[in-house]
Amino acid sequence: MFLRGRPVPMMIPDELAPTYSLDTRSELPSCRLKLDWVYGYRGRDCRANLYLLPTGEIVYFVASVAVLYSVEEQRQRHYLGHNDDIKCLAIHPDMVTIATGQVAGTTKEGK
Repeated sequence: MFLRGRPVPMMIPDELAPTYSLDTRSELPSCRLKLDWVYGYRGRDCRANLYLLPTGEIVYFVASVAVLYSVEEQRQRHYLGHNDDIKCLAIHPDMVTIATGQVAGTTKEGK
């Protein structure tokens, strides 16, 4: 497994080591995880990244997730289309269209 071009060692518990095989395939779980709530705000190295929309929602980003937060309903909607950190956010003058941009990613070779 690689993360941002660097290998990530995956350790196996000692009690599973004698019976573990790379060739064994286990079944995938029938359920999938669903993002419920995003905590935090990227304010340290980004500017102009928090906007209030006419709908009453606040739009901002954290890591690779764009968040639309409804203060009135205490509910979040999430855009999960990025695969690396979002660094910029822009709102079209129509106040409906939102654009986000992410950092340039790296391959597993580190390029």
